[in-house]
Amino acid sequence: MTHGAFARHELVWFPASAARLSDESDRAQLQLWCAAGRPAIVRSAGPCDDVDRIALGIPLPLQHGCRRVSLSIDPASVLFRDELPDLETCWPWAPPAWQAGLRAVASRAADLGVDIRVHGSLGWQVLTNEVYLRAESDIDLLLRTPRDLAPAELGALLRHLDASTAPRFDGEIAVEGGGTTAWRELLGDAPSVLVKQARGAGLVSRAALGVTCT
Repeated sequence: MTHGAFARHELVWFPASAARLSDESDRAQLQLWCAAGRPAIVRSAGPCDDVDRIALGIPLPLQHGCRRVSLSIDPASVLFRDELPDLETCWPWAPPAWQAGLRAVASRAADLGVDIRVHGSLGWQVLTNEVYLRAESDIDLLLRTPRDLAPAELGALLRHLDASTAPRFDGEIAVEGGGTTAWRELLGDAPSVLVKQARGAGLVSRAALGVTCT
């Protein structure tokens, strides 16, 4: 089942038999993962990845040392695809001391029409019900903004995220062309920023991002 190009951070379900692993010693772990009905996440393809396949990653929980399994599949092997869980779904899974901060961000983003998805430790804890979070974990966010969002409003939201300490935030923001860049890049003044896509990464002019903040 395929419907269009795959984007970084997209979740993909597939049969374990369809996977080409970077390390075959991960095969048993992959079979258990897929048997539990869990997805992999689309990553940027590396120089050793086949351009005709989808590059995927599986971040394992703390009990497995947070090791990442790298693999790829043929697009025709995809059984199902979905987005990351949203922040409103995820904040109740966070430590109690972080929940007020997460709720505040979720509410502020909703008021602005900003869609916030969660990956990293908190996202995978929600997706698998396994332990990923540590006291020092950041909360990794993927932001998608409406086209009519004022640069000043986006800037205020990003500065709020940047200043937060309980929890600390990190992550990316969607830009023109289907890629993502670290949202902290928008708070800087470099003429170009690193944009990541499923097929790789490269520097893109700030003016071409399609999203700005002040």
